[in-house]
Amino acid sequence: MKMKSLAVTQRAVTERSHNIRVDTLDQRWPIFIANCGFAVVPVSNVPNNVETLMTATQPSGILLTGGGDVASLGGQDYDRMEVENLLFDWAQKTKTPVLGVCRGMQFLQERFKIALQPISDHVATNHEIEFANSSRKVNSYHAYGSYNTTKEIEILATSEDGVVEAIRHITKPIFGIMWHPERTDPFSTSDIELFRQVFGTKEAS
Repeated sequence: MKMKSLAVTQRAVTERSHNIRVDTLDQRWPIFIANCGFAVVPVSNVPNNVETLMTATQPSGILLTGGGDVASLGGQDYDRMEVENLLFDWAQKTKTPVLGVCRGMQFLQERFKIALQPISDHVATNHEIEFANSSRKVNSYHAYGSYNTTKEIEILATSEDGVVEAIRHITKPIFGIMWHPERTDPFSTSDIELFRQVFGTKEAS
């Protein structure tokens, strides 16, 4: 049986010493995603390639990874923003599940007009969140977040200081989490199950 795949976004980095623009993906992502039962289709930050790649690969889902800030918060990776907007539009057209991680969740919040603001004590730390009717500890690497949402987006998790840590659309397969599951050692079984629910055959609770 052919393994299902996920289209995975990457950071866009300029190496000025070599005058090149490169895409990078943490090597822990393919390992984590394989543990969830999927193969990785890396998406380059070249907007003209998006439609062709998605049509050719027909991924089971789209993962918007973290790293850096969205453009409105000072990020300079405009090519990545354009690619992620194209991926999101393709997902809506094809009803393909989308999961945003950290920066990826912020991207989704902005798409649904949720205001982001600077927050304190959420960079390079661990903290407790309330998620799925229980408490768990997650890592945190974000300097921006939100304390509210819109009618379309349901809050699934919050931190102790009220920052929104996980979301989902009330009718569409769109999800977001603010922690990095690929940076947990060992990987969390809860995170693996979450990915399987979002991108697999199970219904996410």
